Amino acid sequence: MTAEELAIDIERQPAQAKRTLEALVEAGLAQTHGIKHGRTYTLAAGVYQAEGAMLLSRGRWILAIPSMSSRC
Repeated sequence: MTAEELAIDIERQPAQAKRTLEALVEAGLAQTHGIKHGRTYTLAAGVYQAEGAMLLSRGRWILAIPSMSSRC
């Protein structure tokens, strides 16, 4: 997914979508592919393997991960 595609889905400006995606990358939840205008983002492998995580695709990201506080 590109930042522009996410911007359409979340009804925000591309710059805000890019900041969101970069925050997911920094948190280890997403990874980048390509550079500059050709950059795309995918979920990190660990997201798919997270205990209790549910991912429904249909071409878009829908993700539910139990909160860490429920595990303590």
